[in-house]
Amino acid sequence: MPISQAGDLTSGNIPRNMLRFSLPILLGNLIQNGYSVVNTIWIGQLVGENGVGVTAVVNSVVMLLITIAVGITSAAGLIISRLTGAGDPVPLNKSVRQTLTITLLVGLFLTFASIMMSDWLLVVLKTPEEILSLASGFLKLSLSGFFMLFLSVVVMTIMRGTGDSVTPMFFTLFAVILNAILDPLLMMGISFFPELGLMGAAWASLLSQGAACAGSLLYLRKKQPGFWPGIRDFWPDSKLVLELAKIGIPFTMQHAIVALGGMFITADVNRFGVHATNAFGATGRLETLIIMPAQSFGVAISMMVSQNIGAKAYHRIRALTGWGIFFTVAMTIVLSLLAIVFATPILTAFGLLPLSAEAAIAVRYIWIVATCYPVMALFFALSGTINGTGNTFYSMLVAAISLWGIRIPLTGVLSQSLQTDGIWIATSIGFFSSAILGVYFYWLKCIRPYKNLKPQLNFDVSNP
Repeated sequence: MPISQAGDLTSGNIPRNMLRFSLPILLGNLIQNGYSVVNTIWIGQLVGENGVGVTAVVNSVVMLLITIAVGITSAAGLIISRLTGAGDPVPLNKSVRQTLTITLLVGLFLTFASIMMSDWLLVVLKTPEEILSLASGFLKLSLSGFFMLFLSVVVMTIMRGTGDSVTPMFFTLFAVILNAILDPLLMMGISFFPELGLMGAAWASLLSQGAACAGSLLYLRKKQPGFWPGIRDFWPDSKLVLELAKIGIPFTMQHAIVALGGMFITADVNRFGVHATNAFGATGRLETLIIMPAQSFGVAISMMVSQNIGAKAYHRIRALTGWGIFFTVAMTIVLSLLAIVFATPILTAFGLLPLSAEAAIAVRYIWIVATCYPVMALFFALSGTINGTGNTFYSMLVAAISLWGIRIPLTGVLSQSLQTDGIWIATSIGFFSSAILGVYFYWLKCIRPYKNLKPQLNFDVSNP
C-alpha cells in the first residue's frame, strides 16, 4: 500500500513536515529520558549522593546495551522508511516481521550475557568501594528487563519508519507516568508496597518497561496485522539480514564505540574519587537533556532522507539538511544558555548539595563544556543525512576518530595536570572534531553523489 498522507515525508513544505515529524520524536525522547531523570531525582532526595553515583556507573553499562539496540533498530528504521517511500507493501511487511523476530532473539541473548558479566564490568569501571555492593544489585535488576526495552525501541522505530511519530510518544508517556507513580511507592514502601529503597527505583523502571512493551506490541498487531510475525519469520531471510548487516553493523559499532568510550571516560573520572563520580552522574543527566533535541532531529532527518530516497526525491536532501541544522543548533544554543545560568538549582534537583564538592566539580563541567554543545548539534544534523543515505560507515568513522583518536587520549594527558578539568576540556575538543569531520563526510557522501541526480532517475541507496 502507498504511504498515507499523514505519513508522507516526500512532498510538501519541508520545515513544516520536519517539525511535524521531529517534535513528537523529541517529546518521546524527553519522556523516555524521564525514566532516568525521575529515578535520579527520587534517588538523590531519598538515598543521597551515593545513590546518584550508583546510577551513573550503572547507566554507563546499560547505555552500552541500549546503544547496541538503537544501532540495530535504527538500521531497520532506515530500511523501513525507504520501503515506505517506495510504496511497496510486500517487502515492507516482510522487513518488519523479520526485524521483530531478530530483535527478540538478540535481546534475550544480550540480557542473559550482560547479567552474567555485570560484576566484572563494575570492576573494570573502577567503581568506588563505597558503592560497589549497591551498584551490583541495582545493575543486575536493571539489566533483567533489557529485552523488553529492546522490543519497545524496535516497535517505536517501525512506527516512525512508516511516518507515525505520534503514537510512540504516547506509549512512552504512559510508561514514564507509571514509572513516576511506582518510584515513591516502591522506594518508600507507601501503603501495601514493600520499602525497597534504591532497588525500588530499578523495580519501578522494570515494571514500566514491561507495560510499555506489551502495550506497543498489542497496538502494532491490531493496527498493522501484516507486520505481525509468524513461525516462518523466525527463520531469517538471508537477503534482508545482509541488508540489515550492511547498514546496521556500522550503526551498531558507532553506538558501541560511543558507549565504550563513555565507560572508559567514566572509569577515568572514577579515579578522582566518589565526589567526581557523583558530579559526573549529575552532569550526564543534564547533558542528555541539552543535546536531546539535536539527537531527536538527527533521527528524524535520517528517516526523512531515507523515505525521500525511496520515493526518488533526491533534490530535497540538501534542503532537509539545511533546515535540520537550523532547528538543532538554535534549540541547543537556548538550552546551553539556560544550563549555564541555572546550573546550581538544576544540579540541586539531581541530588547535589549547593556548596558540596560534587556541585563545584559539576559546575566547572557545565562552564567548560556547555558552550560547545551547539557545535555537537551541527554534527547530529549532518550525521542524520549521512545515515539516511545509507552511509552509516562514515558516521561510525567520525565517532571512532573524534572519541578514541582525540578525546580519550587527550583525557589521559590533560587529566594528569588539570585533573577533572582536563577531562572536561578534552570533551569540548572532541565535540569540535566531530563537527569538522561531519562537515567533510557530508560534502563527500551527500553533496557530491546527489547534486546531479533528478527525481526520475533510478538509484541504488547503498552505492551512490
